[in-house]
Amino acid sequence: MANYREQIQNRLQMRPGMTVKELTDAIFGPENRFGQRINPQVLILMSKGALLREGAGGIRDPHRYYLAAAPALGNTASKTGR
Repeated sequence: MANYREQIQNRLQMRPGMTVKELTDAIFGPENRFGQRINPQVLILMSKGALLREGAGGIRDPHRYYLAAAPALGNTASKTGR
């Protein structure tokens, strides 16, 4: 099983703009008790420049996270189907 940081990056690659709550629910399920494990990992990824954060951090404008750069795919033809 991938570690938490890898799981966070994988989830954000599939669905950019998730909140910490959405990431936690996606990784542990909505009835989780492990939410405090994800937030520190998100902050570490941000400090390393792997994630970007948008939003003011309030209920109406929560922090949303994005990968800082797209991973190198090598062969873009396979992605476009050409």
